[in-house]
Amino acid sequence: MRRIEGLVAAVLLLALASRAGATTEGALPWHIGAGSYGVTVAHSGDHRDQRFGGLTVFGGYAWHDHLLVRAALYSVEHEDISALTARGFEANAVTGINLASPGFRAYLGLGFFSEEWDHHTYDNAFAGFQLAFGIGYSWERFGIDAFGALRSANDYRDWLEEIGAPAGTVTASAGALALSYRF
Repeated sequence: MRRIEGLVAAVLLLALASRAGATTEGALPWHIGAGSYGVTVAHSGDHRDQRFGGLTVFGGYAWHDHLLVRAALYSVEHEDISALTARGFEANAVTGINLASPGFRAYLGLGFFSEEWDHHTYDNAFAGFQLAFGIGYSWERFGIDAFGALRSANDYRDWLEEIGAPAGTVTASAGALALSYRF
């Protein structure tokens, strides 16, 4: 996970160096924020869904109104098993409307995630690609967003097979409701 965090830091530093990319009048390309975050791993068989909830902090840069990169760190706890926690990282590149300017925005893109589950009896790591999406609204300096991702479920499926879960379809998703400061 450290290599991924380093890569995202390098991308964000590159974005800082190219700050002139936001050309729209009134555009503020940077944003940082925090909010609630959830992860769900759903299984169509008899095995119960794994649901986590917690907090995220994130930051991003919009090169212009139609292209944005965002990275987020999160820490969540299982809703039924308090000793089971997860922490992770995700990064997304999205395209959409009004990503650097005030007003309504909507976006869709691709990204990746890296996540670690910790329990006193085991640890697991999951990683993969994701389809990211979101909607939001920005005022001059503040914004609110609901964003989510449909994740690659291969690592989660492998883990469920390891613990003996019955055969079934596995899906994974994540989502957040967050506030941000724009600058």
